[in-house]
Amino acid sequence: MNRLPTEPKQDAESDSTFPWTQSKKRDLMGLNLTLLFFAGVLPTRRIASTSWRLRLYRIYPVVMVALYLMVLTAQCLAVYKFWGDLDAITDNAFTMVGVFMCYIQAAYAVTNSHKILRLVDILENQLTPQMKTLTSRREQTAIITNTAQKTRLLTWLMFVIVHVMLITWIIMPIIHRYRQGNEGAEVDLGKPSPYFCFIIWLPFDATASPIYEIVYSVQTICFLMACLYYTSINTVFMTFIIHTATQFKILVMSLRDMDKLFPVHNVKLQEESQVEPEHVAAGRSRDFDLSKCIELNAYFKECIKHHQAVLRFAAELNAVLSPLLQFYFFCSQLIMCVVTFQVVLSWGQGNGVLKFILGLAAAACGPLMFCWFGTDIIQESLAVQQAAYGCNWYHRSTSFKCLLAFVIMRAQKPVRLNAGMFYDLSLTTFTQKIFISTNKFTLLTSNLTNTFQKTIKRTINKCNLLIPKELKWKYSTINQTAPSLRSLIKIHKPDAPIRPTVKWQNAPAYKIAHFITDLLKALAPLPYNVKNSAQLIEDLQEITHDNNLNMASFDIKNMYTNIPTSEMLQIIKNSLIHNHNEDNIIDEIIDLVKVTINQNYFYCNKQYFRQEEVLAMGAATSALFSEFFLQFTEHICSTY
Repeated sequence: MNRLPTEPKQDAESDSTFPWTQSKKRDLMGLNLTLLFFAGVLPTRRIASTSWRLRLYRIYPVVMVALYLMVLTAQCLAVYKFWGDLDAITDNAFTMVGVFMCYIQAAYAVTNSHKILRLVDILENQLTPQMKTLTSRREQTAIITNTAQKTRLLTWLMFVIVHVMLITWIIMPIIHRYRQGNEGAEVDLGKPSPYFCFIIWLPFDATASPIYEIVYSVQTICFLMACLYYTSINTVFMTFIIHTATQFKILVMSLRDMDKLFPVHNVKLQEESQVEPEHVAAGRSRDFDLSKCIELNAYFKECIKHHQAVLRFAAELNAVLSPLLQFYFFCSQLIMCVVTFQVVLSWGQGNGVLKFILGLAAAACGPLMFCWFGTDIIQESLAVQQAAYGCNWYHRSTSFKCLLAFVIMRAQKPVRLNAGMFYDLSLTTFTQKIFISTNKFTLLTSNLTNTFQKTIKRTINKCNLLIPKELKWKYSTINQTAPSLRSLIKIHKPDAPIRPTVKWQNAPAYKIAHFITDLLKALAPLPYNVKNSAQLIEDLQEITHDNNLNMASFDIKNMYTNIPTSEMLQIIKNSLIHNHNEDNIIDEIIDLVKVTINQNYFYCNKQYFRQEEVLAMGAATSALFSEFFLQFTEHICSTY
């Protein structure tokens, strides 16, 4: 960070350790800047005024980064060591991504500290409007003071809640370690040690004293600093957002006060006096107050200047905040996906699930608050247009109407803060993030494998036309097991979503699913079908085109979990009828399709789950059933 400019020397009474608490026009960010100081992000003016003090202060965050790099190295070694252990990898990914996010936030804040200080200066010393309102400046001061109290309360609440959760996370492993008295016990290096804050791996026994205490202390310090970075940086930007919405609220109040400050009967149109005869104008001169008209225009121009100042401040804030929020939202969504999966894995294990529930709440609350306050800015900025249009403009002068038209034109577009190029800061965005981070599955109370196996056998025995009696055994799975859930992080896609995959081998409907797939391809061929890329190239060559032809390829997001199974049976039945199949054969095929669709469950961490009203992940029939639904939809769109 660049060295902060030295301020003029203050008298003894105004000198303070934290210069932002000195006498100013407004003190809105004192608590936030104090937290940034203790986090090592922003030095005080007293420290910044002396080079040796500033260098000494910079040693503090450098030491914290060095300690974190040691912890990060141990976490990366744990990923390599325990690769294949889904529980350990997802647990490690949660803490690794969360702490890494906090340290990157701190690095970004240090790099852009001069921009943060500029925003503080604009907010505290320049942005407050110096205009007369209905209740003078007293009401403005009350609004700003209430907002400052609200932001300070928010900062303290977030600081206390995050650090209470941190203490809960930190003390559990060390209590567990000393309760069991494992100081001299053998350590299974093939499993993650439960006695540390993070899952780590070291090439030596780190559970023996005093190595354990040293390693645990380093982890605790890194965790404390990560939480301090998280609260100090997030709350300072939340404070900026809240005060921006407050400035729009003050502007709306000022616009609504115009009709009360300048009543219509005292502001007659100057143009009317110019077109009327002299004797009429003279009779109305007492009603025409030119000075009031000038005062109204001057007042309205001050409102416009204030509006422009708030817009410039919001643009500067967005320029600083947008890259940070893009990274923050990406990491938060990844954390929510991983932690939701961990909650499912560790459900019913007592204290083991508590830390993941707290972590999930922390990962969701930060984006929720940003989106909540971002929505406030959108609503308050739109209220400017309503307040401007709601005045008695039709009784005002032409010059006033021209100014009003510019204000309404600009205020029609709401002020939005962005998280990079992908998200608007609003509750709509938060809702989308939550839906992306959750899956549609229900916890089952028992293993349904035997039930499905019996149902499939009964259905196969009824299919005498499709399956000869001597071949019925061929389509019943022997030594059947429940489908097992696996996951794959799609790092090539935006937000790196987790792709759930289900292993269907040895599932009750595994063999019959392959039989149905081949049968439907033969009896109900799809009208739009490309076998492979070679056939696609041949078909494209037959199309007459010029050099301006553009081709596009579309991918369906989460296709299997978005295909409604309630409509699938009728679509397949209609396709079979269209291809002139016999009614008895159609009935048997539909029975087999129905029993295959119903087998939509999986096994994970000794628990069983079922997806509701969607196609089964991993089933051989799901790709073909999806194609039936899509081509039916295409047919409807092209026909109607």
